[in-house]
Amino acid sequence: MSIFAPRPSDSTSFDYPQLLSRHFNFVYILGTLGFLLWHFSPQLGFNLVERIVWILGAFLLNLALVQGAKHIFYAPRPNPKFPREWKWGRHAHSGFPSGHTVPAFLLAALVGKSAPQLALLWLFLAALIAFGRWKAGGHYAWQIALSAPLGFAIGVFATSLMLRF
Repeated sequence: MSIFAPRPSDSTSFDYPQLLSRHFNFVYILGTLGFLLWHFSPQLGFNLVERIVWILGAFLLNLALVQGAKHIFYAPRPNPKFPREWKWGRHAHSGFPSGHTVPAFLLAALVGKSAPQLALLWLFLAALIAFGRWKAGGHYAWQIALSAPLGFAIGVFATSLMLRF
């Protein structure tokens, strides 16, 4: 077994990888969205409507790039628990880029631009989600390692677009 392949979880132990990659991810996204909407950043100066446009724009860009890349670059997933093919007969859902890791790091970039003092905490939380995706067998390490900077770059790009216009 490669050091980059996820290690199978013991079925008798607590499934913390799934907790991190699914449940914690859900709480992380909702909490971060709430924080970004509530927190006024003097560095950015966005009012509430501008913050909504900023966040929606970043997520639409994320959706287009991630889903587009999944259909262009088919990358298998390491764990047979994850779906191998769609019910409609199309190919399996690609493991690259990670649809959990990219938005986690995208949000970390948005928080870093909005509240720089919290940037390291949010990067750590995003890294926990990425680790959970790898440990649960949803992705190979290379898929996570390439998805994290992609998400961060989308967040930085969305912020630079909002500051420009």
